[in-house]
Amino acid sequence: MIRYLLDGGPYIVSTLRGLRDDQLHGLWRPEWTPVPSALLDALSATKGPTLI
Repeated sequence: MIRYLLDGGPYIVSTLRGLRDDQLHGLWRPEWTPVPSALLDALSATKGPTLI
């Protein structure tokens, strides 16, 4: 699953960073499934795929 998210390109990485920020600032919606903050940190720290 992680590979799928990272292969999604810069839009996915940007979305993951937004989700991480929401979680850090207490804006995570209660109806959303909890995601470990360590996972969001690791995924949002990546640069995503490099286009050649």
